[in-house]
Amino acid sequence: MIRWFRLLIIFVSAYSHRKILPTDTSNLSFRVWPLEADKKYMNNASFWTITEMGQMDFFFRTGLYKQCRRRRWFPLVGSQKMVYKKPLKRFDRYQLKSKIIFYDDKWLYFEQTFIRKGQLIANSLIKVIFRGKDGNIPVLQIITVLNLQPYISRSSLINHSEQIDAALIKPHA
Repeated sequence: MIRWFRLLIIFVSAYSHRKILPTDTSNLSFRVWPLEADKKYMNNASFWTITEMGQMDFFFRTGLYKQCRRRRWFPLVGSQKMVYKKPLKRFDRYQLKSKIIFYDDKWLYFEQTFIRKGQLIANSLIKVIFRGKDGNIPVLQIITVLNLQPYISRSSLINHSEQIDAALIKPHA
């Protein structure tokens, strides 16, 4: 129930929040509700649900949602990776930052970062493809619609992912 309520809020608030460029970062604030926690910590499924909310906010506010509807495209997740550093407890407030960090011939790559009180909680990398009635949509078509420019090379993406992993794995003080 919370999921659908949040999705409705994101959909409605996307029209009242300022529009963002596809090169910008979407920032959302949340609180861990009791139904999202197992015993006292936010569960894994809730983390993934929140990443979906971040992607939807990004799609709405960049105008990608309207472009997809107009062309009858829909996004599909190809793979997801999340690395956790610290848990979120019931009623903790936190932020989710979502942005496109890379694309290749087939996929768009979203990085989504969970932050609480300035501290990194978790980081995810999500690979998304778009599909239409005739099959997969070439990324070149999508980036043309979004006016995107290349961000980083594939090797830089791998290095970036490894740096995030290292930051998450480091013991905290």
